[in-house]
Amino acid sequence: MIIYRKASLDDIETLSAMRVAMLREEGCVDPGFQEKLRENTAEYLQKGLENESIGLWAAASDSEIIAMCCLSYFHLPPNELCLNGKSAHLGNMYTLPDYRRQGIASKLLELAVFEAKERQCERMVLVPTDKGAPLYEKFGFQPWFNAMVFFPMK
Repeated sequence: MIIYRKASLDDIETLSAMRVAMLREEGCVDPGFQEKLRENTAEYLQKGLENESIGLWAAASDSEIIAMCCLSYFHLPPNELCLNGKSAHLGNMYTLPDYRRQGIASKLLELAVFEAKERQCERMVLVPTDKGAPLYEKFGFQPWFNAMVFFPMK
């Protein structure tokens, strides 16, 4: 049986390692940065749970965490699409390979959407993988504007 729950500080090491596994699977992390990425992720999750700037969920089978989902809450200036400016970024949606295609990610997404609504977020954003896009489309996510990015510290 799969148990869905809010993640706690006790889950941080496991979830940090899962995030690195997710990025490794997507080919998004250089092997030389994996340990530092895991450490920085653990710090981010801990601070986020402590100051409630993130929502973090876990799915477990026989007490082993098998999937995760994270919302990062933020504010932007209000606009016609989001009048209160309250927003959430959905990320770190990951299910271990042996547990995929069983509705686990759908349930985690449902929990995340519910909490975002409870916190009055009028906008949820994400960057989907090709594999994940159909799940998000099913929930009503849609393409949204083109964006640009700048890394001032590089």
